[in-house]
Amino acid sequence: MRQFKSGRLSIILALASLHTAGAAEDLAGLVSRALSHRLSVESARLAVLSAKQSAIAAGAYLPTRLEAGTGTRPDVSGGEDLTLFHPIDLFGKARAARIVGDAGVKLAEAGLLQSSLEVQGEVLQSLAQVRFALTSQANAGELLKIAVAVEAATKARVDAQALPDIQLVRAQLETSRAQQVLADKASDTDAATRHLRQAMHDSIDLGSIRRLDFTASNTSEVFPRTEQLSVQAQMQQAQAEGRQANLMTLPDFEIQARRSPWADPGQRYAVRLQLVWPLWDNGQARAKRVAANLQVQAFAASLSDLSHRHAAEREITDAEWTAAQASVASFKKIVETSRNLVKRTELGFAAGAITQTDIYEARRSLQENLESLALAQQRLELAVEASLRARGRLLGTLK
Repeated sequence: MRQFKSGRLSIILALASLHTAGAAEDLAGLVSRALSHRLSVESARLAVLSAKQSAIAAGAYLPTRLEAGTGTRPDVSGGEDLTLFHPIDLFGKARAARIVGDAGVKLAEAGLLQSSLEVQGEVLQSLAQVRFALTSQANAGELLKIAVAVEAATKARVDAQALPDIQLVRAQLETSRAQQVLADKASDTDAATRHLRQAMHDSIDLGSIRRLDFTASNTSEVFPRTEQLSVQAQMQQAQAEGRQANLMTLPDFEIQARRSPWADPGQRYAVRLQLVWPLWDNGQARAKRVAANLQVQAFAASLSDLSHRHAAEREITDAEWTAAQASVASFKKIVETSRNLVKRTELGFAAGAITQTDIYEARRSLQENLESLALAQQRLELAVEASLRARGRLLGTLK
């Protein structure tokens, strides 16, 4: 039997078994970690804070003003010598402006949720890719062990002159090929892990990834989608702008505390109630009101369309998830049968009952079935991610 570079082989096999070590971490914890590190989420969070301050500013009462001054000549001074102006919002114009600002906050919050869901999608898809790479690497390690065992059995039979030397050459080639496949799978795992770290902006323990349970996160609970939240906020904004348009034709009220002019020898103080009523705005208020009502109708139609489209997406993802589950269950049984076949052929080959070709055919069948199972598992995990996205469900929590 050919001598292997035991050091290199040991390292590769150790990499293949990394997924069996480490403490488990659930998907929600991983997503939460990613949300706390990604700058896109931080940017959206700051946008929410900014929108809240803008809403406060938009809904603030008009400022209380103090006007004071004097002229070089008492008879031509103009303006107010000393007056305090305090507006009173009798008709809720500030409240209407605040509602417009609140709609802006909801738009920003929808943007924050959208950024978070995008990060979650990146993390879950990267996790699925890493898990697929780890599974493929472990499968390659299993197939390498089979190749090594076949080579050892072949050498024993060649030494006993029960087989020609050419059979040992073939066994050595199969072992070399299996070694290279395992090395390639280790490189794939490294590349997938780098993508995951980029998605999370944080380090990740490979030992915990393999133990993740994707299917536990798939539920029938439905949350408002970010598109719906955005349209609802825009509808609220349009409704508030319509109310603002109605209030444009109502008067502004102000309390004024006045002092007699500086030129007067006596000091006299009085309060004046000021009412300013717009008489004619050339159709501005009506045009704004009509425009706002049309926007509300447009957003209502958009919401209805989104509701139907999102329901269809949920049906599609549910069907994909069900099909992927059935595929995984089926291939698990097939893989188990293939493993049993390999064991039986190994025993038969060692006893001289079957040929080397038979055992390699059984091994290749196992390889194909292991690959199919790994793909089916990846398909299931991607279906779970798609289902969460279709339901607007965020696993992680924002800090």
